[in-house]
Amino acid sequence: MKISPAVRRLIDAFWRVRNFVSKKNGHLERVTLDITCPKVLALRKIRGEGRRLFAHASCNGRICVNPLLGKQSMPYLIGVLLHEFGHIAGGPEEGDADMWVLTTFGIPIIYKGPLFLEWLDPKLIREKGI
Repeated sequence: MKISPAVRRLIDAFWRVRNFVSKKNGHLERVTLDITCPKVLALRKIRGEGRRLFAHASCNGRICVNPLLGKQSMPYLIGVLLHEFGHIAGGPEEGDADMWVLTTFGIPIIYKGPLFLEWLDPKLIREKGI
């Protein structure tokens, strides 16, 4: 099966983030990536706020991501994935996820761009070794 460049970037970002978060929280190394979840694929079809929903962490031990996210730049990919790990470790609410990332790693997640997606400063990505 041929994998698109966007999906390759998404997979690379997932491994980078998982390796990073697992250094402090070993149980997170068991989290897997799913790019075929029908629930997350359907989320992108919702109008309004749902138009920015590319991922979720509500499928028991998996982070489900729409492959379209792979078209975003790496700061967005890492931001979204780090946020989703934050849900698994920190709680179901948006603020819980972001607060876990901030308190655990000292990384503020910023929301920006036309879709108001989670984003990390590339300088911070390099400094933290993600």
